[in-house]
Parts: sequence; structure tokens; C-alpha cells
Amino acid sequence: MMKIALAAVAVVAVANAALAAYVYKEPMSIDMPYTADIGPGGATFGRAIDPQLRYYGGDNAVYRGNGAAVENPTPSNSNGDSVHSLNVRKIDSAFGFTEGKNFTNSDLIQFTWLVSGDTSGNGKINLYSQEMLEEQELMNPMTGELENVTITVNGPMELVTSMSNPGAGNADFGASLLVTYDTRFSTDLPATCVLTQVLVGAPANNANSFVTSYSYNANQPNSEIGEFTHTGLDLSGPASFGFSMANRGNVLIVGAPDSNAAFVYAKNFDAEACSIGYSLSVSLSGTGQFGFSVDLGAAYYVVGAPTDGDGKVFFYQGSTLAQTVEASSSGTGPTEFGARVYELNDYIFVGAPGGPTGQVLMYRVDPETGMFMFHQELENPSITPGFGTKIESNNCNRVVVGSPLGSNVVQQYNSDLGAYYDDYCTCEFVPVPPFAYPVLETHNVTTDERTCLSVMKTQNWECTMDNPQHLCDYREQTGYIWLNEPHPTESGIIDDCDPVPPGRLVRRRVFNNCMRTYTIPFSV
Repeated sequence: MMKIALAAVAVVAVANAALAAYVYKEPMSIDMPYTADIGPGGATFGRAIDPQLRYYGGDNAVYRGNGAAVENPTPSNSNGDSVHSLNVRKIDSAFGFTEGKNFTNSDLIQFTWLVSGDTSGNGKINLYSQEMLEEQELMNPMTGELENVTITVNGPMELVTSMSNPGAGNADFGASLLVTYDTRFSTDLPATCVLTQVLVGAPANNANSFVTSYSYNANQPNSEIGEFTHTGLDLSGPASFGFSMANRGNVLIVGAPDSNAAFVYAKNFDAEACSIGYSLSVSLSGTGQFGFSVDLGAAYYVVGAPTDGDGKVFFYQGSTLAQTVEASSSGTGPTEFGARVYELNDYIFVGAPGGPTGQVLMYRVDPETGMFMFHQELENPSITPGFGTKIESNNCNRVVVGSPLGSNVVQQYNSDLGAYYDDYCTCEFVPVPPFAYPVLETHNVTTDERTCLSVMKTQNWECTMDNPQHLCDYREQTGYIWLNEPHPTESGIIDDCDPVPPGRLVRRRVFNNCMRTYTIPFSV
């Protein structure tokens, strides 16, 4: 039995050696098959998609994923031009609310809100919330007495208010939406700052274009429905500025396709003043409606120009052009390539909604060049015109695609492998001589003594580096060895045992993994 213990230690050594020898990890074939329809909803369901995948814009309507519509404001002519749900936080204080106080994360309660854009007329945004007021009898911690108090609780999503265009008219106010979250907990400041900000694009076809912001401060009375307040006209630019927007961390990019431009801003969060500002850092320009779509990778910007020929997608690092991907790169004949660009963990999805049916093309990083290369065309199961106009994801392994022209459903795609790598090992169960495997039974933390229960095994995992077929991972998993001689030779025996150094190659269930690549774009 001592040989079994030594074999276990040897397996650990082999595992560590394999891991030490394996440095480079390159994704194998990652397929994104069509898996389901979302909906159905009303006409043009999917012309706008909530980045949280909760709500979908239709023809003067906003729908849940099951196709049920939320309340429309009156009047309403084009509700659902854009949609974005968000999670806001406010102080959970039924008693003694003090404005400008310090508080911690545990003092907050969270509610879901929904913002939808309606660009008709001068434009407006409609705000919905699951915040509702309820009277409850609660004990006042300061007096120890029961009191009837009004507090905010979670309820159904209901229309709270509409906010009209605060700037120049005819500006398509509400055409695009973006949400940011900023938090600073500190006892050194006069008050804690927890902000949820909604950026609203107003991409007029003239110099009246702008992006403005509304903020929800967590420091609001729990006895009232919270509110977003207008913080001012933050950013302005040339014609159609604000048509497209994307953010990542403290970086914001705004497209102005009628001006063939895109602008990159650095976000400045002033925690003491509890305010947010933006400063221009990079200006980019091109042709062919450059800036029609924009997105951000970890260290690069992505800009679509769908009418530059059949369309192009540009990748920038700062102001330096790192790569241009043309429509012809896929060999599938797309048109209006770049009308939508979407980055998902260094995989790029490009919408090409032109022609009788649209396309969505997926690109990944070539490990030899560090450049993006064509990988897959997503199936268009309904032969939907305009397919690829809208693309969003769950930021993991699910992508949804919508169209303003086709059926009343949105198509959903799931990576059936998650991230599947030519990685650590191939593992399989192999026959081994019978041995009593020690399973921890008791552990005396005072004396650090342990006992184990013997379980007979006739098979064990064998992992090799040859012809890898499964995704494996290195897990800190403790094993045990018997202390006393002779070792157990049958099941059900309890005896003293000790842990061996942790470490084992284990097979991981790959379908739960998010898409990810270890090849950094433009690094080769």
C-alpha cells in the first residue's frame, strides 16, 4: 500500500511538470450555433436590444423576453428606439435618513430600472422602475418601538416618468443609451458616493448633436421613489455625434458616422464631489460612415464603416491604426459590413445587415500574427433581412442578434464548448490494481489529527499531454495517505491519515466557461 501513496505523490509531480512545461494556450474551434428564438413580440421586435438581455425594442413598444409589452407612455410615437435596463442602489434606511452621510455596501438595497428612447419629435427618454413604496410596521432601532413607516421595496416594472430633450430640437434625443456605475466607499470623505449614470445620445444631422447624462445617487431617502437627475450637456460634437457609444472601465468612445469620426474620452470620477466628467483623449476619422458602430477591447478601439466599399472594421491602439478588416475577409460576400461591431472577450462579432439577408461574422485572434481572422458566420435561421443590425451578449458565452426589418423574434446563439482550449491534458479512466483510497472522515483542529475512511478503487484518472481532447485545469485539491502499517485493504476501515501536498490535474466541464482567449490582440 505504500506504493500507492508514492504513486499518488508521483502523479502530483507529473502534473506539476506538465503544467510547468505548458505555457501557451490557444483556443481550438469555438462554435456559436443557433440555439433558440427569443420572443415572439410585436412588429420589429429586436430593433433594439437591452445589453442586459432583459428587454427588446419594437414598433413603438418595449417588450420583455417573453414578448409581453411594458406600459407605453402617453403620448408615444417611437418608444423602443433604444433600451437599457440597469441596477441602481440606494440606502436601505427606514429610519433617520441623513443626506451626505457615509455608508457601506451592506447599507444598500438594489432595484432594476429600465430606460427606453423615443426619438420622435424633439425626443425623450422613458424611465421605468421596480421601486415601489409600501407601508410596513418596523421596529425603530433608536427607540425600540414599533412604527408605521413607508419604505421602498421591489415590485413590478412600472413607468415612473419621461424626460424631454434638454438641448436643441431635432436632435434624435434618445437614439442611443449607455450606463456606467461608479462607487467610492471611504470614511475619509464627507460622504460615500455611489452613482449610476445614464448617457443619452442625441445624434442630430447638424451641429446640434450631443451626449448628455442623468445620474442616480444612492444617497436618497428610502421613503421615496428614487430619481435620476440631469447633470448637464456633457459632450458635444459634429453631425450625428452620439449615434453610437461604448464604454469599458474609464474609457468612453462616441461615433459620429455622418461626420466620419469617432472620439475617445477618459472618464474622471470625482468621489469627493460625487460627480463624473469626461476629457477628450483621441480623435479618429475615416470614410464610409466611419463611426456608425463602435466598441472597446481591453487595449484597443473597434470602429465600423459600413459604406466604405462593402464595409470595413478598423482596430486602433490609441491613435495608431493596428488593423483593417475588410468585408471580403470572410469570403461570404457581406454588405454593410461593420454596421454593428461587438467585442466579447477578444472575439469580435461584425454585423453586415445589407443585401436581401443580413449576416453576422465572428472573428478571433490568429495566434501566429496576433491579428483578427475570420472564424465563423452565424446562422440566419429565419433568413431575416437586416439580420446583424443589433448584437448583444451576456458577456460570457451567449450572443443575441436582432433586426428592425425581419420577423418578430430575436435569434440566440450559445457557445457549445464555452472556451475550449488545446490545453493541459487528455484524461481518461484506466484500470489499476485494487487499492484502498483514503477519504477524510474526521479532523481534530486542536491536535491537527485526522482519520480517513477506506474506499476500494479499481480505476483512476490518467492524464497525458498527448493529443489533447478535453479541457483540463489545475486545481488545488488535497489528497491523503495512510499513516499506520499495515494499510487498509478493504472498504469501510477507519484509520489515521495525513494530507499530501495539494495539486492534481482534473477535467473541467467546459460548457460553463466563458469565451476567452489567451492570445492578446496585436501582441505577436
